Amino acid sequence: MDDFNDIVSDVLINCKINLENKILNNESILGLYYIKQYLYEENTLSNKNQFLINELINIINKSTYMNYFFKDIKFSIFLTLLKTLQNIKLEDIYKKDFFKVYVVFDDFVNIYENKDLIQMMFPQDKLSEYLKFMYEVIMEDKDFFKRTLLEKEKIIYKFHSLTVSFYERNIQAFKELFSYLYELFERAIKLDDEDFVLFLYTPLQFSWNAVSTTQEEFKYFNEKVEKKLETYIKESMIKKYELKPISKNYKEKKVIKVAFLQERLINYSIYKVLYSLLSALKKQDNDKYEFIILDLNFQQFGGSDNETVNEIKNLGYEYIDCHTETIGKRTPFFSYSEKCIKLRELIINEDIDILVGMHSQPEYNFLFTTRTAPLQIYWSHGNFMYDIENIDKKIKHGDFLINEIIYDKYKYLQFGDVVDKKYLDPFIDKNVIEVEKLKYPKNSLIIGTIGRLSKINSDEYINIIDEILEKNENVIYIAAGSGDIDSIKLKINKSTLNRWYFCGEVNAHLYGHIIDIWPNTFPNPQGLSTLEFMAKGKPVLTMKNNFHDFEVQEKYNQQRTDKFKDFKMNTVNIHEYKRSLELLIQNKEAREVIGKIILESIEKNYFDSFSSIRRFIEILEE
Repeated sequence: MDDFNDIVSDVLINCKINLENKILNNESILGLYYIKQYLYEENTLSNKNQFLINELINIINKSTYMNYFFKDIKFSIFLTLLKTLQNIKLEDIYKKDFFKVYVVFDDFVNIYENKDLIQMMFPQDKLSEYLKFMYEVIMEDKDFFKRTLLEKEKIIYKFHSLTVSFYERNIQAFKELFSYLYELFERAIKLDDEDFVLFLYTPLQFSWNAVSTTQEEFKYFNEKVEKKLETYIKESMIKKYELKPISKNYKEKKVIKVAFLQERLINYSIYKVLYSLLSALKKQDNDKYEFIILDLNFQQFGGSDNETVNEIKNLGYEYIDCHTETIGKRTPFFSYSEKCIKLRELIINEDIDILVGMHSQPEYNFLFTTRTAPLQIYWSHGNFMYDIENIDKKIKHGDFLINEIIYDKYKYLQFGDVVDKKYLDPFIDKNVIEVEKLKYPKNSLIIGTIGRLSKINSDEYINIIDEILEKNENVIYIAAGSGDIDSIKLKINKSTLNRWYFCGEVNAHLYGHIIDIWPNTFPNPQGLSTLEFMAKGKPVLTMKNNFHDFEVQEKYNQQRTDKFKDFKMNTVNIHEYKRSLELLIQNKEAREVIGKIILESIEKNYFDSFSSIRRFIEILEE
């Protein structure tokens, strides 16, 4: 105990020197944190150290230090830890006091610089506690809704955007975040706080949909948020701004203008599909349609990437940065109603005939609901429950053999996946592949997937992989991607856990050469990353799901895999899935033959885009 108190004394004396110099170093704060951890283990502080703690608290509470609390968040963290050492039973009260400073703290750069200290106080497993305390502080502010729009936006930016940047996606915590935000959303609607209603949409959408894996969850969001926002726009904004629906006969025009409205241009799967479609359209003879890219460049997650914007500009299409045109400066804090109204005027002035919305942001709802173009199309990239009244057609890319597909009560017109070859199979140096393979056991057979870990987080899927690993000691599973690793690990058998490799976000093309077999996730399959893997000429196994027409796919694929009677590329139940995966693991020839068949399919149906483009144009004309 004397040794412990000697160490505590050294830490506290160093803290006093820091305060005298009005500079706090991380080592002092870490020292206080570890002292607190030792107190949990029933260690006690000496009277001398208790006196030192009281002295430090008295020093930092002097008025000369007050300004530092609003310049450097470290001072608030420091005081929170000191008070906790003074009385650890009141720790929750002191943590909540920290958020009373944090919610109004304005220096976002300083917050980012000290995120490690914030995560030290509230580690990943304390995310729910972090959200609860911050929400309580927000709700206890009786004048919160009287604050300026900028003040409210900054508070919610910290509550949501900084939170999702600092922490891994945790299903329970993110849905708690959604429930907190939803209460603010409902109150904002009742108060007719127009800009704040629109601002809250993105935090709501991301906190719910980012951890959702089923269409039922997407449907819940549509009913709770999308429809409520649609009603608000109809009953408040359309009347207030006297917005008239656009109606004109555009089909007789010599050139029909089609605008793709994208939330932001960054190098992710939705962009890759858009780029590939636009690239393929450029190669076709076309004098009937003019295509324009409208970039919302939404700023809550940093906006569009310059390199990606330049890539799409180089295709030769007209490109409009809608954020610059409507708001001007790059900032996540602005009037959403101003952006929506100016954006609507921009689209009308551009004489857009067909508006294709590719995501879900408040601007999409506003533009669709106010009837901004004669033909309004929603292009789904996985959420098939998105629905508001003024959507005229719903489309999706997918199986090249299917022209339309029904989800719930919604009809989707479908065109074949179009993915530019440079996205599916770029060159990877063999030496780089071999070096990366050294991270994994030599001579092991590697099965795995790449993408959101929430798609792995299925009891049935994890159980099958565990069974396969139990039976085959030379097999390992790579789970590449971001997400809630801890909740997945809780479902994995202890006997196989050491053969599950969670390697974070990776180069999908590099790992496409490392993974041998792709047992696709279910009930929610991986998307573009599956195509990227297939383009490497390797076998993929898929369970029947709501995203593909399996009957047609199976008939097409089974004609070419009859040599292996026990194998089905597209399985309809657990038994078929396990049997087919076992065959691929045990039979090298099967892996090679089926991989070759898959590669031939990719080359025929994805690299050769003529039929998909023809179908896309048909959809515009239907």
